[in-house]
Amino acid sequence: MKHSLSITLLILASILPALAQHSTDAVPGIPHTTEPYSAKATISITLPITQQEITYYANAYSNHSNDRLLPVKYLIEATDSLDSHSFFAYFNGNYYTYSGQKFREYHWAQDSVPFIDKSTPNRYSPGVHKSGLFSFLIPALLSEQLNHLAQNADNIISHTRDTLVWGKRCSVIKAEERINGVTSREMEYISDSGTRRPVRYRIITSPATTGEQSIEIVFSHNSNDTIAIDEQALINRYSNIFSAHRTNTFSASNLTGTRLPDFTLPSLSGERYIWETPQPSPTALIFINSAEGTTVATIKAVNDAIDESPITITPLWIFTDKNPDEHAISILDGTPRSTILFNAQRLATQLGIAGTPAILTIDKNGTVKNTLLGYSPTLNQELIQQFILSGN
Repeated sequence: MKHSLSITLLILASILPALAQHSTDAVPGIPHTTEPYSAKATISITLPITQQEITYYANAYSNHSNDRLLPVKYLIEATDSLDSHSFFAYFNGNYYTYSGQKFREYHWAQDSVPFIDKSTPNRYSPGVHKSGLFSFLIPALLSEQLNHLAQNADNIISHTRDTLVWGKRCSVIKAEERINGVTSREMEYISDSGTRRPVRYRIITSPATTGEQSIEIVFSHNSNDTIAIDEQALINRYSNIFSAHRTNTFSASNLTGTRLPDFTLPSLSGERYIWETPQPSPTALIFINSAEGTTVATIKAVNDAIDESPITITPLWIFTDKNPDEHAISILDGTPRSTILFNAQRLATQLGIAGTPAILTIDKNGTVKNTLLGYSPTLNQELIQQFILSGN
């Protein structure tokens, strides 16, 4: 049975909706893609030929994100009828997946290739962060899929704005994907007309053939629950999975109280920067990446915190990418005491930094006093507190 389940997962992964570059809430009848969203879903899959049915129970969460790759961060959890667990999560250029007892993680800052969409005349392959199992449960990804289908004149899409389904006033979108004149998939997406929340989805692949397979998703909903979706939250939520499968469990949060190791990096001035201690004043190491949507906001928050801090802080701006974005550099150019370094992904990995921004506050003697991982609207005030502690 486990063998057939593995085959099923592979089949399902190959026929899940192709997702386009992220767009807007242009598709009628689909939930607002970047609003806080949570739902429960029962997913029934009928296998080809045998007509065997497998059931999954899933929880889906998504929320707005200032990310260039995707306008939301999300988490999908699923349990099948054999009590096998899986999860799929994306935030800020980081994608994690656990399925079939295999754990994988992808980070844009380390390798951007898996995140890039690819297309041929007859096939569209979305980036890894948009093509995971059950990704259609996330409204932003479903909206992309439908917008992509609509761009191809061979496909057929219809929309009934107001009809009764199960006694509810609903909006119904029907889509037929055609390849070389042959229908490859039939899709029906039913959502509540008032709330735009999904009610039921149905996807049939290879209809009217011996390989026909159907997927039916029936939704029930929580309130607009929001949960933390970042690396530390995932580690806390799935501690057994991370400890059993992750080859490197070291995190930047473990650096506090330790001495920062020596390092050298290229700088925009053309010279090689060498970190050495003691330093004349406490230092803030600000790890950022051009692809991260919060980079500009992070730069402003750090600069404001340095200006407002009662003690002198020297900033080291460290880009993990090899070719930093000119816009970000232009903001930093001319900033007092700014040293701009780049191509720091290896250093970030050594320090356990999986995503950006990450800010390490170092005292004069090279001891890490504190770490801040990720961006928040209160970053400015959090940094001021860190800076004060680093001077003690």
